[in-house]
Amino acid sequence: MRRSFIVGGAVLGLALGLASTATAQVTLGADAAFNSAYVWRGLSLTNNFVIQPDLYLSVPISSTSLTVGGWANIEPSKYDNVPDDISEGGGLAGPDLTEFDWWAELGIPIGKVTLTPGATGYIYPNDGGLTEDNNTIEVYGKLSADVFLNPKLNIYYDVDKIKGAYIEAAVSHGIPLSAELPLTIGALAGFSAQAIGYFPHFLLATAASLASLVVVARMFPRGEG
Repeated sequence: MRRSFIVGGAVLGLALGLASTATAQVTLGADAAFNSAYVWRGLSLTNNFVIQPDLYLSVPISSTSLTVGGWANIEPSKYDNVPDDISEGGGLAGPDLTEFDWWAELGIPIGKVTLTPGATGYIYPNDGGLTEDNNTIEVYGKLSADVFLNPKLNIYYDVDKIKGAYIEAAVSHGIPLSAELPLTIGALAGFSAQAIGYFPHFLLATAASLASLVVVARMFPRGEG
């Protein structure tokens, strides 16, 4: 699930309650991000404009929730200006669906803490760049706390092609500029431990939302040490 790898861009979102009870409801949600690049865990997969739609369905199960969804990366143009262009699909076509990810997770609230186990599959329908040979599956566990700075710890493990771990820790803080314009400031540190090497990266980000439009600016998307 790759929802927020934004160097600079905007997100449009919509969520609908399909059925409700006294305490919970089934939710169908969709959003689309329009980003200046696609940076994933500190790696630039596409260094040009991309569109990233996302669709998900959340179903309450007792005190937990099951959420399933799909996410895609679309390169709207043919990025084949070598060596300046980086294209996840090898720059062979445009517009081009270069990646589709399915994902499923279970949200388990425990007091102020939420534990989220899940899995995601990465599918690359390309003839160049990342191809079906790179298709793989990850399992993960995420831990978040509803306390000051909203700390989060996520651990992912590739069980198929890479057989390696990625660990990510993040904090964020909301600043209510006004009732209509909340501002969020966050920081993230990630570390990949895989057979191909060890890659740390760091990220600072700010996000301001107005209705269903979210504008995000990120600094230091790459920080390998």
